[in-house]
Amino acid sequence: MIPLAVNDLVKNITNEQVYRILWIDESNLITYIIDIDSPKALPKLKKIDELSKEIIDGEIIKLEQNVSQKRLFNELSNKEHSC
Repeated sequence: MIPLAVNDLVKNITNEQVYRILWIDESNLITYIIDIDSPKALPKLKKIDELSKEIIDGEIIKLEQNVSQKRLFNELSNKEHSC
């Protein structure tokens, strides 16, 4: 199984959506993920084994934390400039 942790980012290769892992249950069976680009996104329930399989199959990739930090910094910088 692929090691996953809260706040990891994963990207769906097909539709380019990026999701953040919000929560993982103690048994490591289910997780809640959320689309980080949609302001109206709601958390979605996802089975850990399904998510791991999608990563192994190359349908989803885990993103580096540095990528997410740069993205957040750029978003914050853009908001500051628009104020």
